[in-house]
Amino acid sequence: MFAKLLKNEWRASRKTIGLLCAVILISGLLIGSASLGLFYMSDYAQTNALFVLLTILLVACVIAVALSCGASIFYALWRFYRSRFTEEGYLTYTLPVNHHQLLLSGILVSAWDIFLTTLAAFGAVFLALAVVSLALPWQELGKADWAMFWSSLGQALQELVPHLGEILGVLLMLLLMCLSQLMLLMLAVTIGAMVAKKHPILMAVIVYYGVVVLRSISFGCFLGSAAMKTFAGSLTVMDLTSLVVMAGSYFAIYYLTSRKLNLT
Repeated sequence: MFAKLLKNEWRASRKTIGLLCAVILISGLLIGSASLGLFYMSDYAQTNALFVLLTILLVACVIAVALSCGASIFYALWRFYRSRFTEEGYLTYTLPVNHHQLLLSGILVSAWDIFLTTLAAFGAVFLALAVVSLALPWQELGKADWAMFWSSLGQALQELVPHLGEILGVLLMLLLMCLSQLMLLMLAVTIGAMVAKKHPILMAVIVYYGVVVLRSISFGCFLGSAAMKTFAGSLTVMDLTSLVVMAGSYFAIYYLTSRKLNLT
């Protein structure tokens, strides 16, 4: 049944997320194309109409990528709010499933939706760089130049190998921080929807910033500790903080939606 919940949640959001990913990738292509056009027009006066249009297109596409990434977060929160605290919530909570499964399905699909748009943003950067690379004089590179390039690349990778553990640790920290932020936002939406029926968004914003301030204060207590004096210790403290925030937010949402929620 849990698999069906995930499938239904994904089916409800895939069109919107697919549209956002398409906007991001197309914007990446346009960013590369506009940058390439500006490169070839660098000798012209900047008052040239085409130069101005390409500049506007470049800025608009960068804004489109940023807005699309942000929109995926707001859409995930809106889906969570609509499926739990509006008329749709009546149907959601009448499903013959465990409440943990009901809650986890929404959280996992929301995280997946945001991950896809983030992945699309990296893809847009790759597409933009690929288009810009067309302006590079590849035909002028000889075998010696390519040999030097691959040698330098291999040397750079070898220098990164001793730091692989630290790199993975930083990536894990970033992942846990993102998930904890998502859980905090969902907790704020939950409290806002249950406390303020008329202004749930305003209350959610107030609750979120209040919790963030409290978390910052609690995290500040570790700054002078011995654990924060090493890089590995700092990562461990940050990871543990994110895990505590995730667990606390999850069980708070579970308690509020299973024991205190009243949709009447």
